[in-house]
Amino acid sequence: MFPKPRKLMMPTAQSRLLTTTLFIALVCLTVASDLRAEALDRIAAVVEGDIILESEVAAKVRPLMAKLQRNDARVNPMAVRKKVLDGLVMQMLRLDKAKKLGIKVTNQEVERLASEMAKRNGVELGQFKKMLASQGVPYELYLQSLRDRLLQRRIIGRVISPMIQITEEEVRDLYSSTRTQEGQGELALQVGQIFFAVPENATTSEIARFEERARKVHAELETGRSFTVLASEHSDDPSGLNGGDMGWFKKGELIPTMERAVFALEKGAYSQPVRSPVGLHIFTVLDQRRGESKAASSSTSEGGKVMLKARHILLKVPANVSPEDSADVREDLLDLRNKLKAGETFETLAKEYSEDAETADKGGVLPPFGRGQHAASFEDVAFFLKPGVVSDPVRSPAGWHLILVDERQVAHQSDAYESVRQELQTRVREAKTKALYSQWLRDLRMQSYVEIR
Repeated sequence: MFPKPRKLMMPTAQSRLLTTTLFIALVCLTVASDLRAEALDRIAAVVEGDIILESEVAAKVRPLMAKLQRNDARVNPMAVRKKVLDGLVMQMLRLDKAKKLGIKVTNQEVERLASEMAKRNGVELGQFKKMLASQGVPYELYLQSLRDRLLQRRIIGRVISPMIQITEEEVRDLYSSTRTQEGQGELALQVGQIFFAVPENATTSEIARFEERARKVHAELETGRSFTVLASEHSDDPSGLNGGDMGWFKKGELIPTMERAVFALEKGAYSQPVRSPVGLHIFTVLDQRRGESKAASSSTSEGGKVMLKARHILLKVPANVSPEDSADVREDLLDLRNKLKAGETFETLAKEYSEDAETADKGGVLPPFGRGQHAASFEDVAFFLKPGVVSDPVRSPAGWHLILVDERQVAHQSDAYESVRQELQTRVREAKTKALYSQWLRDLRMQSYVEIR
């Protein structure tokens, strides 16, 4: 017996309607998908004939929005997008200018810098890529930022540095302003800013509009809005994409107008809008610390620099040593100290026992030093000791020390100035370089063809 043939079912009106509905739905989904893809890949900006795609902007906006929303749920996504796009425009303009100047950065140089950045973070390159991915940063996008960083260094070296001039008077003025009491260390501030770029040829009415914009942002700060978020929404400086964080600065590393405003602030406070040659700034002090700069330690209240002639005996302690083993090393040093009391010389014991390869053969003699040249725990004891007195065991990152100060000197002020003159010159040069480079970027933007779509 063969099975009866099935009858062909003619489509009913209901089934035809269902088929038509499914077809239309599929078409709509396809069209919507195409529209999304088209929207994502549309041209966001034209820069000197090159294009920036919306997908490039979105790739940078996503991780930034996630970071900012952790600080303030009221983040304006369109304002953040505008800042990201502005940053990409400037990146493309720098690349175009570098090509015209014949400045190149090879892929090998970029990859080498990426490997260095991984090492600074204490990981291998593969793990570093995973870290970036976990933060929503594609590795290729990160490489682009490194390429831009290298290009900026070379543009500054080619265009900006030859224009910088430094006078002896500027360096001496900075020396006077950085003098501190002995042992205090020089004050450094972590500075945040919201920057409003004002065109060089702006009219009085245009300047007034920028000033009003700055006042409105300042008023938002007073209501408690996050400085980080407002910087990301309003700042015309690249630091806006990092919440306005400009980094750490000591005196002499900012132009005078900015320095006066910043160093007058307490931690957490923010300034009124400050005018500079390139625009308006609202500053805040994110953090502060006192470092061990040679410039700061070069002068004391007595007008000179305290220098020590000293020697030491070092017994090294590995970083991962147990407290018990560290205590044993300290006991060994106490035994050596007892030998000194019994009449043996410091020089003899240093030559026999010290594990400092650079000083052991010299009887433990260290090169003359001032504040800021050794570990703080070492210096705190050394600068407290009277000449001829041997310290108790002193712990430092290297291990345990016995310290003997042979002589304590106060250098003449002129000698102290010469010892830090080069460092101060570098500060003045860097401050002028940053200011001039900001002006150069502003001029580059104004002189270039940029069309925001």
